Amino acid sequence: KARMKDTASLVPVSSARPWLYPNIRVRIVDKKASNGRYYLKKGTVVDVKTPETCDIFIDDFREVAQDLHQRQLETVVPKVEGSPLLCVSGKWKGRQGTLLRRNKKTDYIACQLEDEEEVLKLHLDDVCELVVG
Repeated sequence: KARMKDTASLVPVSSARPWLYPNIRVRIVDKKASNGRYYLKKGTVVDVKTPETCDIFIDDFREVAQDLHQRQLETVVPKVEGSPLLCVSGKWKGRQGTLLRRNKKTDYIACQLEDEEEVLKLHLDDVCELVVG
């Protein structure tokens, strides 16, 4: 049986550390983005232009919002167990995995990374839904 390993980083994702990757799901949290039109809308990063800016395909509008800064965004964590995710911060940054459990009360998820046997415990801010296919 796989044992749980706590690998949560002490510092959540911040605008000081780049965390953008192509094909991750994000939510726009800047009320001023496109005059509020994109506020709280979800989308997929389609192009990372600099380490901290990207273009996002906005689901509700089926259009691309350009040149958004990561401070205008937050990660979207998968809701469905078995969904693909990407570590965007911490020790496992850049690694893909699968969501096993999500606990909003504790702000942690359990996941299994590709090529790893251990089940990892990661903070919600350190992972993001990965769009595949």
